[in-house]
Amino acid sequence: LVAAGIVLLGLMAIFLAPRLESVFLSVNRPTPPVIAAFTAIEGAWRSGVLPLALGVCVALCAVLWRSGVASTLGAGLMARAPGVGRVVQSGELATAIRSLAVMIHAGITLPDAFSRIADANRDPQLGLLFQHVAEALVAGDRAHIVLAGNRAIPPIMAELVRVGEETNTLSDMLETIAVTLELDVERKVQRLMALLTPMLTLVVGGGVAFLVVSIMGAILSINDLAF
Repeated sequence: LVAAGIVLLGLMAIFLAPRLESVFLSVNRPTPPVIAAFTAIEGAWRSGVLPLALGVCVALCAVLWRSGVASTLGAGLMARAPGVGRVVQSGELATAIRSLAVMIHAGITLPDAFSRIADANRDPQLGLLFQHVAEALVAGDRAHIVLAGNRAIPPIMAELVRVGEETNTLSDMLETIAVTLELDVERKVQRLMALLTPMLTLVVGGGVAFLVVSIMGAILSINDLAF
């Protein structure tokens, strides 16, 4: 639907708008705002200004993406988006827990594993939490105590970590937590997509319908030009 809307806008700007504008100019009548806007877009495209601007934007986005700035900024914006933030944070947590389980299984010490996860995590809140856990472990405390005091950590996760620490099965417990979190994220994404799809359809369809009605109004007003 989005692609169809973009194609429709392009056809209006390239073919329809210039012809309608010439009709209004021929009788010294003001051009309707919608026609004038599409004509301006068509002129910018033919003059090369619009393609140049698009190329610069694409190049800038590529540079930001390669430097990691775009991904960090995007993650921050997504984490603050209503309804999406919790899903993004749950996904980051699931990835961090799975990576933590792999490192512990590979023989990396628990404080070092938490410290590495803190440095690699894109969520500032989770990164700070994991760094606090690493510092607490170095000081002789238990990981589950720090995790239990944070709202970003589900209570069941802190409890499973406690069991893993006490039974020396932390790697297995973290694997279980990661699987549970990934399934929860998948369910949340499916519910979110079920809500976003009709909303996006309404927004894009409404925008296209508004433009079509505006264009048709301009076309019908041509009949009044002779009077």
